[in-house]
Amino acid sequence: MKTIRRLLDAAYETRYDQPYIHTKDAVYTFGETVARVRTIAASLLARGLAQAHIVIWGENSYAWMLTDLAVMGYVGVTVALDRNLRAEAVVRAVQTADVRCVIYSHEKEADIAIVREQCKDVLFLAIEPLAALPINDNAPLPADKDPDVCSKIVFSSGTTAEPKAVMLSQRNMLSGFDLLMKRAPMSEADLCYLFLPLHHTYAGLCNFLYSICSGMQIYLCSDLKQMTEELAVVRPTVLSAVPLILERIWHALPEAITQAEELTDEQCALVQGCFGGRLNYLFCGGAKLDPQIKRFFHRAGVNLLEAYALTETASIFSIEYSGSRNTESVGTVFESLDVKIHKPDENGIGELLVRGENVFAGYYGNEAATVAAFDSDGYFRTGDLGFVAEDGNLYLRGRKRRMILRSNGENVYPDELESRICSLCSAVSRAKVYEKEGVIRAVLYCKEPIDGKLWMDRLNSSLPSYSRVEAWELIADEIGARMK
Repeated sequence: MKTIRRLLDAAYETRYDQPYIHTKDAVYTFGETVARVRTIAASLLARGLAQAHIVIWGENSYAWMLTDLAVMGYVGVTVALDRNLRAEAVVRAVQTADVRCVIYSHEKEADIAIVREQCKDVLFLAIEPLAALPINDNAPLPADKDPDVCSKIVFSSGTTAEPKAVMLSQRNMLSGFDLLMKRAPMSEADLCYLFLPLHHTYAGLCNFLYSICSGMQIYLCSDLKQMTEELAVVRPTVLSAVPLILERIWHALPEAITQAEELTDEQCALVQGCFGGRLNYLFCGGAKLDPQIKRFFHRAGVNLLEAYALTETASIFSIEYSGSRNTESVGTVFESLDVKIHKPDENGIGELLVRGENVFAGYYGNEAATVAAFDSDGYFRTGDLGFVAEDGNLYLRGRKRRMILRSNGENVYPDELESRICSLCSAVSRAKVYEKEGVIRAVLYCKEPIDGKLWMDRLNSSLPSYSRVEAWELIADEIGARMK
């Protein structure tokens, strides 16, 4: 069984001098990285933090990566928090997860003062000096951890008043690597541009942790505002993205290119140049990608592989095989998983349930939510609707709790309408579709003023009558405007 410690030991022995983590200012080898991880682990253990739940709070950084590996591999449990959380939400997370130590970046100094006041029994450590400790190769370290005990806690849907803390073991986190490599083989010859937040399982596991297994190098994005320029310079071979990024690139390209049925070699080169020009794999997950955009990137010669997973499944469920041109599915289900469809309708669509080594143990400190998350046979209830074809391809049809059943018996899936609205109008940063008093309604969060009637007429003209949006509201999205 793979464990993080064994992976680190193997990397230290076999890839010591190979470059591993690239930042804007430095390049760190596998050997130095592992040595620094061990040094941080020894320092935390010397502070009496063995088996402790330890928050890491701050922006993506080399120090964040080192600390995460040290805690998970040697010390206790990483409690990964969104860098954008308010101090009050961090306090709730600390209390919910029984945290004994908070490791924070310098940008959080002001917020930490508030957290300290509410969490007086917690140890607070700045991450930068911790990561800069002199390397100590002789520091004593404990025996390897049990791969089935919790090593990471991730809050599945934000840290709200009632947060759900997902417990993941090393077995959960590492169980999908071999099947991912079967779909998209990666090696030390590959370079991944990492910009997604490390506190998410998508980036923290599939981008980062799996790189220790494959030997793939990582370039850590220095600033999202510099992403376009850095991609042109770094020219990665691997990129993991979310639909929003691909939608923005699609909207920024000339319409003569995006609407063309066939692209010239020069046009293909232009599109591929948006990612640096030498991608082997472009992964997309986190939400359903508009099939129209997916078809476009396929036409442009981009090896786009869509994936589906949840935090509770350790970011492992389905992903396309390299070279797939299926624009409707979200990949093939991992062969190690046992997936069944609960109460399928006449079209075979029902809730996706799953068992496997990737499925989490439960929600920390919330037995009621844990019990509710599984059926009587131990299958995790994903809450997502879809079906699995005979060839293993997974097709999503929305969320169980968000299906709208119309009076004529037709089903409407708000997720699909929301995605379609955002793809149709680039000025809409996000949308919410719901039903009230028998009417399908939409709230559009806009980065700039738009003609709501014009855009909704365009949307409805392409929809069957039972799924058309009959009422809408426009709201200025200041956050979306700042990100534009």
